[in-house]
Amino acid sequence: MALSKLTDPPDRAMRFQLEEMQGESALWYMGLTEIRDQVGALSDLQALKRVSTRKPKAANSANLQASQSQTRLQSNSAVNQTRVISIEEISDHSEGEDDFQTYEKPDSDASDSEEDPTLIQRSKPLAPVYIRDLVSGLRDSENAERYSLAISTAPGLIRRKAAFGTEILENANELALNLVSLQDKYDISNFHERRMESLIALIVVLPSQMGRWMAHSLFNVDLSLGHRSSILVALGLAARELAGFGDEDAKALGLSPQSNLTFPSKKLPQHLESIYGSPQSSIETISNRISQNILEPLALNAADTLTGPNIMKLQPLSSNATEDRRQRELKSKRKQTTIPKEMYTTLTDSFLMPLLGEFGVMMYTMR
Repeated sequence: MALSKLTDPPDRAMRFQLEEMQGESALWYMGLTEIRDQVGALSDLQALKRVSTRKPKAANSANLQASQSQTRLQSNSAVNQTRVISIEEISDHSEGEDDFQTYEKPDSDASDSEEDPTLIQRSKPLAPVYIRDLVSGLRDSENAERYSLAISTAPGLIRRKAAFGTEILENANELALNLVSLQDKYDISNFHERRMESLIALIVVLPSQMGRWMAHSLFNVDLSLGHRSSILVALGLAARELAGFGDEDAKALGLSPQSNLTFPSKKLPQHLESIYGSPQSSIETISNRISQNILEPLALNAADTLTGPNIMKLQPLSSNATEDRRQRELKSKRKQTTIPKEMYTTLTDSFLMPLLGEFGVMMYTMR
């Protein structure tokens, strides 16, 4: 404060409104700047010389000695006071640091933040165990690890939760909406396959509820063309899985079948499958198989009609045995793929009729 009074204008001088600043010691220190230690005049020395040549009295000499001793003490105290207020400037850098060469600070790098131990995520995300955790993982698209983990574990978790409680039933609509609107933000491997498996599993687990929901979303929800096509494919494959053709479709589409997994040594590696595999598309394979199953009985009946009754046919015994074996295999195959009567009602009420109804409403509103 005392130095501020000497350098700054009165209106800008520093002031501290504290009780300690009004004490005796504080006032003494602040008064050091007002001490005037000037050199005296020559006349003062001549006056002292005249006084010393006289013969003063004892009392005067005693007083003179006392005054001289007092002046000496005052001068010594003044010298000591001036030494106390001496200010020494201390540099920030020590003398030993002059030997070292200074370098400029490098530009900030993105990799520096990764080396910060406070930014490292030591706790890796765990696979979801409940459907609500799966839904929250699918929503958390900012966390790449959790997002990809939720997508990869969704098909198996949905099928496992089908037989345990009502958790899948309570969260079905929310889960379906998240699965339909998924986006591949991080180029996740097999993203579309896992997404399709999840949609198929959800429809197979709850055919009555999800069939109607998918049909309604197909025509009424604001979705892209790719999302709408995925809904149609999921409905068709789910209906075929309910009818007993799930493993065949999974093998044709490259999905994970639920049973009778192919032995790894009988499959080509993934990077060679696209080169040396069958050039026929998966949708074309399924269409040809459906056409073959429909037309094969008709072709056999037409052949019997043209060639006459079996009793009039002259064939070797070996050919008759081959024909009988083929007929038995065909009958056993039909028995294995027989659809229960209840399934016809489910497929009609949950898949066919909702699609026809929503399509009719759309065509009516477009007139």
